[in-house]
Amino acid sequence: MRCSARLRSLLSGLTLLSSCLVGASALGFTYVNTFDTDYAAFGGNDGWFYSYCGDTWTTALNGGVAPLTDDGCGTTDGCSNENNCGYNYYVGTNCSGSDPVDNHVQGGSILWKDYQLTARFRNEDNDTFGFVFRYRNNANFYLYTMSREYAPNPPCAQTYVGSRLYRISSGSPSLLGQSALTYEISKEHSVRITVNGSAVTVELDVNSDGQFSDGETAVSVTDGQPLPNGRVGFYAYDNGAAAGLPCQAGGCWFDDLQVDVWSLAEDKCQGISYEGACNGTTLSYCFNGELYTQPCTGGCCRWYDSPGYFSCGYGADCGQCVNECVQGTSGCSKEATHEWVCGNVDADPCTEKVLSACPSTGTCDPKTGKCLCVQQCAGKQCGDDGCGGLCG
Repeated sequence: MRCSARLRSLLSGLTLLSSCLVGASALGFTYVNTFDTDYAAFGGNDGWFYSYCGDTWTTALNGGVAPLTDDGCGTTDGCSNENNCGYNYYVGTNCSGSDPVDNHVQGGSILWKDYQLTARFRNEDNDTFGFVFRYRNNANFYLYTMSREYAPNPPCAQTYVGSRLYRISSGSPSLLGQSALTYEISKEHSVRITVNGSAVTVELDVNSDGQFSDGETAVSVTDGQPLPNGRVGFYAYDNGAAAGLPCQAGGCWFDDLQVDVWSLAEDKCQGISYEGACNGTTLSYCFNGELYTQPCTGGCCRWYDSPGYFSCGYGADCGQCVNECVQGTSGCSKEATHEWVCGNVDADPCTEKVLSACPSTGTCDPKTGKCLCVQQCAGKQCGDDGCGGLCG
């Protein structure tokens, strides 16, 4: 079997919209998620991953997505009492070994490179809310935090009022910028984060008027060691819907996520999906945007319906093929980077998913089972938009 422990989930229930804006940096397409489906445990559903084993987050409280725990690490005394956390951003591929510092959820495509995300949030508590972006894995991402009291300040927790921007690289956090701007308790705010090359700008709608005005730029930096691409998501520390605490009734949430994607990173997986593929007894699969290949020495390469990907098999597992899907069905790969149609295209009698990468957007729409289409309307007032619709 594959040796990498991984979280796996299917992107579904999202609204994915094409955009036809043109200009010096024309938007390619727009991703929207309003978190309308209620999941008591959100992580592991709808293409979203969670990284702290103690908190799967939820969408069943208030119409948005919210952290469930109020977990923190319990020290502000100069690192002398770190009994609950190691204060390290977990370097790995699932939540094992994680602690409250790692309490984030992420969705979207790892191929997203330059983009602008906006979202609304509300916090009844006074601790840390935030956002992750250009998220490749648990050890490599940007983290923007806002706090009015307890917050992670690696290697220790700290109390502060304001905003901070970190780059997490190979599990090591670097503070890139900070300011005094933060949220007001019990008020709705919006955040707008723009990443374009090495430039990172975070704006916070401090006065809750739904606009981003002069004086509402929380952090703006040029990163000398920029992270290249990755997913987006939400963060919480010592702040969630635990019993008896301010967020219990559902007053702490994130909602209405929109990501305008301008460019994609190179697909290093050469068209191979997360589920993988077999070439004889050689296994190939894509994980965290990287292609992995391994020989199934002394065994076979085959499909496993549970957990739902190709892997190496041995002994009795190699006796016969297994249907990968139901003939004629279609859908999206688990990381929503490919579309597939079920058929039988090889010599054995079993069905398999015939996968096609989504090169233009890096994103498959689970509602249609097709790659998200980019409208071709530049310079057009009417006519075919290339996506089954009309321009104008």
